Amino acid sequence: MSELVVKVVADSLEFIPAFHSSEAAGADLRSTVDELLLPNKVHMIPVGFKCEIPAGYHAKITARSSIGKKGIIVPNAPGIIDSDYRGDVRVLLLNLSGEPFQINKGDRVAQWILEKNVNYSWQVVETLSETERNPEGFGTTGRN
Repeated sequence: MSELVVKVVADSLEFIPAFHSSEAAGADLRSTVDELLLPNKVHMIPVGFKCEIPAGYHAKITARSSIGKKGIIVPNAPGIIDSDYRGDVRVLLLNLSGEPFQINKGDRVAQWILEKNVNYSWQVVETLSETERNPEGFGTTGRN
């Protein structure tokens, strides 16, 4: 089986996404800037590369647990990068901590996960099959 390759044009080798363990699902993305994340404000952080994702795949951008536990999240998580996008990759970060949070150039700020697209279509029908589950949603399966 051949390895899938994502082509990158990076500002420097430091900003090529990197896996930090042999079993890591996500590659870490690093900030190219120093930025103070103000509470309750969305910041767009550049991560130093453009890419060419193979057709039939997409990337998901999500928070790293190390900054997530500090109240820094990716508000549109997962952010999606389609295979036909060729612009600068950037990460949206939202500070929910209530205190300013400093991001420094080179800090790992998010994770990149590559996934295969699933092709599907919509079928308009008159009714749907019934299940035991309550159709109200939002916690209606009986568990809190």
